[in-house]
Amino acid sequence: MNQLKPCGMSQASRAAKVAIGAVTVGHWLLTSITYRNGRLSGLDAINYVSWAGWVTLVFQVMPTFFLVGGYVHALSWARRRERGEHWAGWLREHAMQLLWPTAPAAPAPHARTAHRARA
Repeated sequence: MNQLKPCGMSQASRAAKVAIGAVTVGHWLLTSITYRNGRLSGLDAINYVSWAGWVTLVFQVMPTFFLVGGYVHALSWARRRERGEHWAGWLREHAMQLLWPTAPAAPAPHARTAHRARA
Protein backbone atom coordinates (compact mmCIF):
# COMPACT_ATOMS: atom_id res chain seq x y z
CA MET A 1 0.00 0.00 0.00
CA ASN A 2 1.29 3.47 -0.82
CA GLN A 3 2.46 5.51 2.08
CA LEU A 4 1.49 9.14 2.33
CA LYS A 5 4.37 11.36 1.36
CA PRO A 6 4.78 14.84 2.78
CA CYS A 7 4.18 17.43 0.09
CA GLY A 8 4.48 20.95 1.43
CA MET A 9 2.92 19.89 4.71
CA SER A 10 4.15 22.90 6.60
CA GLN A 11 2.52 25.21 4.07
CA ALA A 12 -0.58 23.03 3.99
CA SER A 13 -0.81 23.00 7.77
CA ARG A 14 -0.49 26.77 7.89
CA ALA A 15 -3.17 27.18 5.23
CA ALA A 16 -5.54 24.84 7.08
CA LYS A 17 -4.94 26.63 10.38
CA VAL A 18 -5.59 30.01 8.76
CA ALA A 19 -8.81 28.66 7.22
CA ILE A 20 -10.04 27.26 10.54
CA GLY A 21 -9.10 30.50 12.28
CA ALA A 22 -10.91 32.61 9.68
CA VAL A 23 -14.10 30.57 10.00
CA THR A 24 -13.95 30.73 13.80
CA VAL A 25 -13.33 34.48 13.87
CA GLY A 26 -16.10 35.00 11.33
CA HIS A 27 -18.57 33.20 13.56
CA TRP A 28 -17.47 35.21 16.57
CA LEU A 29 -17.81 38.49 14.70
CA LEU A 30 -21.32 37.73 13.54
CA THR A 31 -22.72 36.74 16.93
CA SER A 32 -23.65 39.25 19.58
CA ILE A 33 -23.44 37.55 22.96
CA THR A 34 -25.33 39.25 25.78
CA TYR A 35 -25.78 38.64 29.48
CA ARG A 36 -28.90 40.25 30.94
CA ASN A 37 -30.83 39.51 34.10
CA GLY A 38 -28.71 36.46 34.84
CA ARG A 39 -29.30 34.96 31.38
CA LEU A 40 -26.75 34.38 28.63
CA SER A 41 -28.07 34.70 25.08
CA GLY A 42 -26.90 35.51 21.60
CA LEU A 43 -28.20 37.38 18.61
CA ASP A 44 -27.30 36.87 14.98
CA ALA A 45 -25.69 40.10 13.82
CA ILE A 46 -26.75 39.50 10.20
CA ASN A 47 -30.28 40.51 11.17
CA TYR A 48 -29.02 43.91 12.37
CA VAL A 49 -26.00 44.73 10.20
CA SER A 50 -27.00 44.99 6.55
CA TRP A 51 -23.51 44.53 5.08
CA ALA A 52 -22.71 41.50 7.26
CA GLY A 53 -24.26 39.11 4.74
CA TRP A 54 -21.51 39.90 2.23
CA VAL A 55 -18.82 39.46 4.87
CA THR A 56 -20.02 35.91 5.51
CA LEU A 57 -18.92 34.92 2.01
CA VAL A 58 -15.31 35.17 3.20
CA PHE A 59 -15.98 33.08 6.30
CA GLN A 60 -17.95 30.19 4.81
CA VAL A 61 -16.59 26.77 5.81
CA MET A 62 -16.87 24.79 2.59
CA PRO A 63 -15.52 27.37 0.13
CA THR A 64 -12.64 28.07 2.49
CA PHE A 65 -11.68 24.42 2.66
CA PHE A 66 -12.07 24.00 -1.11
CA LEU A 67 -9.63 26.88 -1.60
CA VAL A 68 -7.19 25.42 0.93
CA GLY A 69 -7.53 21.96 -0.63
CA GLY A 70 -6.88 23.38 -4.09
CA TYR A 71 -3.80 25.18 -2.83
CA VAL A 72 -2.44 22.08 -1.11
CA HIS A 73 -3.03 19.92 -4.17
CA ALA A 74 -1.39 22.51 -6.41
CA LEU A 75 1.70 22.37 -4.18
CA SER A 76 1.67 18.59 -4.32
CA TRP A 77 1.32 18.48 -8.11
CA ALA A 78 4.08 21.07 -8.59
CA ARG A 79 6.50 18.96 -6.53
CA ARG A 80 5.63 15.78 -8.39
CA ARG A 81 6.00 17.53 -11.74
CA GLU A 82 9.41 18.86 -10.72
CA ARG A 83 10.48 15.28 -10.00
CA GLY A 84 9.29 14.25 -13.46
CA GLU A 85 6.40 12.08 -12.28
CA HIS A 86 3.41 11.46 -14.55
CA TRP A 87 0.08 13.09 -13.76
CA ALA A 88 -1.83 9.77 -13.85
CA GLY A 89 0.05 8.40 -10.84
CA TRP A 90 -0.50 11.60 -8.90
CA LEU A 91 -4.21 11.61 -9.75
CA ARG A 92 -4.63 7.91 -8.86
CA GLU A 93 -2.92 8.41 -5.49
CA HIS A 94 -5.02 11.44 -4.57
CA ALA A 95 -8.25 9.83 -5.75
CA MET A 96 -7.53 6.82 -3.54
CA GLN A 97 -6.80 9.09 -0.57
CA LEU A 98 -10.21 10.73 -1.05
CA LEU A 99 -12.27 7.67 -1.99
CA TRP A 100 -10.81 4.89 0.16
CA PRO A 101 -12.18 6.23 3.50
CA THR A 102 -15.68 6.39 1.99
CA ALA A 103 -15.59 2.91 0.42
CA PRO A 104 -17.37 1.15 3.33
CA ALA A 105 -20.35 3.49 2.95
CA ALA A 106 -20.71 2.97 -0.81
CA PRO A 107 -22.77 -0.27 -0.73
CA ALA A 108 -25.09 1.01 2.01
CA PRO A 109 -27.55 3.01 -0.19
CA HIS A 110 -27.89 0.08 -2.62
CA ALA A 111 -28.45 -2.39 0.23
CA ARG A 112 -31.20 -0.21 1.72
CA THR A 113 -32.93 0.12 -1.66
CA ALA A 114 -32.72 -3.64 -2.30
CA HIS A 115 -34.10 -4.35 1.17
CA ARG A 116 -37.09 -2.04 0.57
CA ALA A 117 -37.80 -3.67 -2.79
CA ARG A 118 -38.03 -7.11 -1.17
CA ALA A 119 -40.35 -5.95 1.62
